[in-house]
Amino acid sequence: MQLQRCVEVPEMMNDTLIAFINTLFNDWSAYHISGSGSNRSYFRVTTSIGDSFIAVFSADKLETRAFLYFTDFFLSHGLNVPSIIASDVDKGVYLLSDLGNVALFDLIDDDNINMYNISKETLSLCEKSLKQLVEFQFCEQTKIDYKMAFPVPRFDKTSILWDLNYFKYCFLKPAHVDFNEMKLEDDFVKLADRVASINVQSFMYRDFQSRNIMIKDDTPWFIDYQGGRKGPCVYDLVSFISQANAHFSINTRKYLTDVYYDSLSKKVAYDRVEFDDDIKIITLLRVLQTLGAYGFRGLIEKKKHFVVSIPFGITNLKNIISTIGENKFEEIAAVASKMTDNIAESCVSAYFSSLPQTTVVGNSPDNVIHSDTPMPSLTLEINSFSFLHNNMPRDSVHGGGFVFDCRALPNPHRIPELRCFNGTDKQIKDFFAGKIVVDDFIAHSIAITEISVDNYIERGFDKLSISFGCTGGKHRSVYCAQRVYDYFKGKYNITVIINHYCKSSW
Repeated sequence: MQLQRCVEVPEMMNDTLIAFINTLFNDWSAYHISGSGSNRSYFRVTTSIGDSFIAVFSADKLETRAFLYFTDFFLSHGLNVPSIIASDVDKGVYLLSDLGNVALFDLIDDDNINMYNISKETLSLCEKSLKQLVEFQFCEQTKIDYKMAFPVPRFDKTSILWDLNYFKYCFLKPAHVDFNEMKLEDDFVKLADRVASINVQSFMYRDFQSRNIMIKDDTPWFIDYQGGRKGPCVYDLVSFISQANAHFSINTRKYLTDVYYDSLSKKVAYDRVEFDDDIKIITLLRVLQTLGAYGFRGLIEKKKHFVVSIPFGITNLKNIISTIGENKFEEIAAVASKMTDNIAESCVSAYFSSLPQTTVVGNSPDNVIHSDTPMPSLTLEINSFSFLHNNMPRDSVHGGGFVFDCRALPNPHRIPELRCFNGTDKQIKDFFAGKIVVDDFIAHSIAITEISVDNYIERGFDKLSISFGCTGGKHRSVYCAQRVYDYFKGKYNITVIINHYCKSSW
């Protein structure tokens, strides 16, 4: 008997994949896994005896062929990639070993949320990942058949210009950023020529970033290399250390760059000055390409994770322009200068205005909203309230959720000059900054909530509510609610809203 445990998702498991899995197992269940920016469909499949696998469907046969070819090649060289359990290239389906749910990005993100610098444990995993990257790039790479690469065998000038035009047409135009077309094209050609001239070439992973590195048994495992081709090895380093949402500090980026260079030097001669110059140029290219992806996946395809990443991408562009010098690529620098905070905010606002309209219902406070049409995914409500005023919110639709009592935390109200501020103000944030007891309280609140979020997504529930209460509902509860909101709003493909029940009295 076939069992299907698929929750409601935009792309349900299609008949081709179902038939393929039925040839392998009699009794099985499956649920959808978000593919982020990918057009592929991923499902976690569990058999009746408890074995777990990842089932994939891709409509592009050449992409499927590239992934399977590279996987076989890397496995033959002892690299940490998923095993292929079964595949059918003509049908675009394959089954992989399950590497779990924890990506390196999740660990980096947890460190950031808890307001710590990147932990020693996470930094060690980053080091291991970069050392493994060198093995991917130079493991007898002369034996790789780049004719199997997708969509092109080499990162040449033509494909570099594709990335740059991706930025122009998928970000600049949808975001309504003015530019001089001729001058911008001149800069694009100049940049493409410079990138194509980089001497040290290898297998270029193409999308080497922490979301594509799974952590299993304290070891990095690697996925999503189907876009690999021959190209400059520093491209992959830049992809990793410049990932917008990773928020690596300048010192951390420098340290990881040194780790990579030390490993690279054992494989190939690369002058350090030349290496550093190449990194700057590739960083500019990568930031532009990433903004193009944010524009296409976010502004055009309306995927929230990419929309909320736009402000970080803009910051990265401005930083690298200031490092290279505005006179090197004058029109790109001019475009970057036009990307103000208002541009970023308008992109995010345009996304949210495209969502189903909402209405205020019941006795909710002025900033509580409820959709007047069923949402296709989980909605997480995060509330702050006052125990003194007894305005604790109602439970969620399914009766699920948590109430966290913040009254044991340090109280800013006891400092007279802080009483007039609220938990969203800088003065209160500064007060709580570095207080381990507050960071631990928030971290534990997130950990408890995340168990329910994962479970509710899997079971198809549409509502979960968590609330933070303090005496007056102004400082501690508001600060904690905002921190947890910031954590969840970009981590899952769910709707997250925040309600401050005492806002009218601030």
